[in-house]
Amino acid sequence: MQKPESQTAPNLLDEIVGRDSEHVFLIDRDVRLSYGEFRARVRAHAKGFLALGICKGARVAILMGNRWEWLIAYFAVMSIGGEAVVLNTMSTARELAYQLSHSETTLLVFEPRFRDRDFIAVLAEAAEKHGLEPMPKYLPVEDAPFGAVLFGELPSLGETISDELLLTEQSTVVPDDTACILYTSGSTALPKGVLLQHSGLIDNMWSIGQRQHLTSEDRLW
Repeated sequence: MQKPESQTAPNLLDEIVGRDSEHVFLIDRDVRLSYGEFRARVRAHAKGFLALGICKGARVAILMGNRWEWLIAYFAVMSIGGEAVVLNTMSTARELAYQLSHSETTLLVFEPRFRDRDFIAVLAEAAEKHGLEPMPKYLPVEDAPFGAVLFGELPSLGETISDELLLTEQSTVVPDDTACILYTSGSTALPKGVLLQHSGLIDNMWSIGQRQHLTSEDRLW
């Protein structure tokens, strides 16, 4: 497997698309995307984020189970220099209130329900009982009682953003920029926010793939 030259998430995606755009990237129930199709959706959603005012350094949290929209949101945020705050779907209202407040998240992409979790109720409790402050804007992937815009509407919002502006924003992303924030379990104290850089994510990904002897023909669940 060829080691990537790219050291940022958006450049990595461009590099892989340039190498083999038709190769299957993901399969999620009835959704099947090649690398080229995935990048097209990432760019369309990234434009939507820009239209909402998300820019370099802005923190966008993601609260979803394993679904294709998670990856679209993750790469779209990172591709314009935003920082993806990755949340655990098992988190309590108190934990979410702390993590969203501590990270100073400005926008939360979430699914209203996941398995037996009602995130509408959980987020309401986080705001009403656990001092969620400042309140992020909400961007649900499905209909919810709060959130004026749905995640699937981002491409339409982004039609006002030019390709040139998107690529300009992408060009500002450098290897040492924070790509995402993960929170520790907080078993002995408050959870700690761990900042992960673009270059570190890519190097770690490559190292894991090498140790597991993965190839482009493997499929991971």
